[in-house]
Amino acid sequence: MKNILLLAVALMSMQAFGQRFEIGKATKSIQIRPSSTNFELALSIPVYKIEDRIVVETVSCRIPHCSSEQGDGSSGNWHNFFTVKAAEKPAALAAAIKGFGKATSEKVVEYDLFNFKPNSWVEFKALIRKIERQLAARGFKQTIYSNVVEVYGYENMMNLGYGNENTCGYVESTCSEVSVKEFKTFSHNIERDISVSVKNQTLQAFESDKVEITAGSEREDVSITTSGYNKYSATLFERGTVLELDATRIKKAFASNEVTISLAKGSADTMVMDLRIPAKFITEDIGSDIEVTFDICRADWFGGCFTVVGGPFKGTIKDNKMVKTFTTSGLRKGSLFFVRARLNKINSLFYSEAKSEMIQSNSVKN
Repeated sequence: MKNILLLAVALMSMQAFGQRFEIGKATKSIQIRPSSTNFELALSIPVYKIEDRIVVETVSCRIPHCSSEQGDGSSGNWHNFFTVKAAEKPAALAAAIKGFGKATSEKVVEYDLFNFKPNSWVEFKALIRKIERQLAARGFKQTIYSNVVEVYGYENMMNLGYGNENTCGYVESTCSEVSVKEFKTFSHNIERDISVSVKNQTLQAFESDKVEITAGSEREDVSITTSGYNKYSATLFERGTVLELDATRIKKAFASNEVTISLAKGSADTMVMDLRIPAKFITEDIGSDIEVTFDICRADWFGGCFTVVGGPFKGTIKDNKMVKTFTTSGLRKGSLFFVRARLNKINSLFYSEAKSEMIQSNSVKN
């Protein structure tokens, strides 16, 4: 009879007894350049079917065997199930009876199916069987008797005060554990078209921004994430079919990573500093100036700036380069010298006036 029941459950596990649909989201990226104005997005929003299925798994279990009936449940650890507040009862029941689980405990409490403490293990098993039938009659089709009484029978007998280790033992065996698991599969797509317009982006020709647009099926369910040189605010129009992106430049300190600076011996008693900036940073930012603040240093034992020889000096870049010659007469012979500099933009559309990171030339012996 038991094998027939398990076969029936196994057949049930091939069928879904509860299902619903979940609508996902779709994301597309756009690359915004100085002249970008409009984009057309075709989004395929996935819809998934969520099914609850009964799953039967073979697990190891311990079948209890007692030489005599022991315990009436009064000494068991019931996690205060019979005394806690109603809202706490499902968690207490799931903690007390192994094999029930959260979903089963919630249903048992909801329908008030475990409303007294059984006086023996036999009475406990009969109550679990009754609860299983009552839940099945209400559409909750899960075999809990095999989980509670067989798979975790020995643990429940000991934990709930129905057995004594002196008179009860167990036999290692295999049991069929029955559970309800959620399965998610793709169902179909919902198509959504969005027209994107862009305004006020402040970008140099060699710059671009990336904007990711994520949308769900509801007209207002549209969000963006951005990276690059501008931040964007998003506004929806035309019942969610038109998205306007309004940009504001994020002004940061001028980056010095593409700037080169070198130091070389000049004519007698001179050294020449040569600092160069890629032309794009000049021609793309008409009306702005680049200031350079620099020091001439004598290197210490660790390569640091031990002595500042005059300065700091300040100048403005002309024609994307700065060449400065300075005398070395009076400076210590045989010492190493180098130049360190920081740059900043003035009146720029693209950069703040904060100074860049420090850059340093090579060292030259006087």
